[in-house]
Amino acid sequence: MEKLKAEKICKTYRNGKEINNVLKDIDITIKEGEFVSLLGPSGCGKTTMLTIMAGFQGADSGCIKVEDTVVTKPGPDRAFVFQGYALFPWKTVKDNILYPMKQQKVSKEQQEEKLQALLKLSNLEGKENLYPHQLSGGMKQRTAVARALACQPSVLLMDEPLGALDYQMRRKIQEDLERIFMEDKVTVVMVSHDIEEAVFMSDRVLLMSTNQGEIVENLEIDLERPRRREHKKYKEYIDHLTDLIQGADGEDKRKEDSQKPKLAV
Repeated sequence: MEKLKAEKICKTYRNGKEINNVLKDIDITIKEGEFVSLLGPSGCGKTTMLTIMAGFQGADSGCIKVEDTVVTKPGPDRAFVFQGYALFPWKTVKDNILYPMKQQKVSKEQQEEKLQALLKLSNLEGKENLYPHQLSGGMKQRTAVARALACQPSVLLMDEPLGALDYQMRRKIQEDLERIFMEDKVTVVMVSHDIEEAVFMSDRVLLMSTNQGEIVENLEIDLERPRRREHKKYKEYIDHLTDLIQGADGEDKRKEDSQKPKLAV
């Protein structure tokens, strides 16, 4: 079943006489329960695409649909996780997670039931009365994800959610998030600049180029979960995308790429 669809999305930014055509006729289809990463070099339009999906800004033409509903503004059907966590510093872990449920006027009984489930799912039991300044970077990000899941969104959108973490913490939180999403079965679209992260987290990776956001690769990651980083095919996917991303800066290397051996998947 199709959960989210982008149809012929175009977006242009103007700065005086300068015109930057960021996205042109971009089509993306995300299936229910699928984890898809938008990967590409800086300036390829991946964050612009994500914010259009979120309804934070509009496209110049084309449309975004969640199931059969056209997106015209932000809504509870799409939750957003920012790189900088965006937690309320004056609220505890518990109150941060409860916030979207209170906004949706969920009953107190249901709030408590969902809170306990999310604390357990996110491995935050015993941390619910701590404030953001008392949390590690990993705990902050798990709290941000738990808060996003609290409103039971149809789609979870994440903009480089682990970008502020160091290498070791990032790998640990990747594993934590993989477990959460395996259990919750939510549909996820994530922007990442990290090739290994995209392969580890995703069911499918869309590689965008700086040529107006053109999708130059639609790569299905055919690996069992939980993922094993030492798997031979895991490393092959990383090498394949590393090779391709060098040509995703707008230079036409497709003739050269077409002569290379295809990845065996």
